[in-house]
Amino acid sequence: MRINEDDWIGVTVDKNSNTNYIPPEIVTRQNIQNIVDQYNHSQKAAADAWRIFTALSKVQPFQDGNK
Repeated sequence: MRINEDDWIGVTVDKNSNTNYIPPEIVTRQNIQNIVDQYNHSQKAAADAWRIFTALSKVQPFQDGNK
């Protein structure tokens, strides 16, 4: 349930195809656990760390980009 409709934002992924990423309205513990599990099963290289950072950032972006 969104308390403030202004907080419901999307991120344009590809302006040519008008593809947008809309974060989930509700983030569960399982959503976070899936991200952690994905990292734990990775080679834990720098690129894997960036992937987990990006995945965590995507579940709750802020309007001003201040993650």
